[in-house]
Amino acid sequence: MFHNEYTRASIATFSTELFKFVANYFLIKQQIFRQSLDIYVYIISSFLHYTLDIFIAKDFKPSDSKLQWYLNSFQKHNFSKYIVLSILHYLVSSNILNHIRLILDRQNIKHPYRDIILVLLINMFTFALYGYFLKFKWAYNDKNDPLLTMIVLNWCTLAIMIYTLPYRGVAS
Repeated sequence: MFHNEYTRASIATFSTELFKFVANYFLIKQQIFRQSLDIYVYIISSFLHYTLDIFIAKDFKPSDSKLQWYLNSFQKHNFSKYIVLSILHYLVSSNILNHIRLILDRQNIKHPYRDIILVLLINMFTFALYGYFLKFKWAYNDKNDPLLTMIVLNWCTLAIMIYTLPYRGVAS
């Protein structure tokens, strides 16, 4: 059932999303000011996701050590590419979430856990759509692919521009 990187990566994604869901659930239950803690939950879950991907999902040659690759990935470009991919994923998911929230608010569809359920579904969908491919063919790959690097960086730039569009008039 789990014989390739993509299907094994779904375990890491599901575990990470479950961690975020539970953390957000308890933050809501405790009525803790969530805005300041969201970034910490996101950073911890991103690091957890990266670690689980390497140790559970990534294929290695029998002679390679997962721990050695993992430790070296912080010195090489692999972890920095994962950070770019995480930023891209966050921006795209946030834009989709904001749009769906607006639609649901207009339809007066409210549920106490609506937003964290939406985040879970959106993250699972976007990782299935493009996240797995970019992680294993670009971020976790030791070979340099200039074309794919250029595409991802341009996509990230566009996502940042789209994400900041609503704030253009605020600064002036």
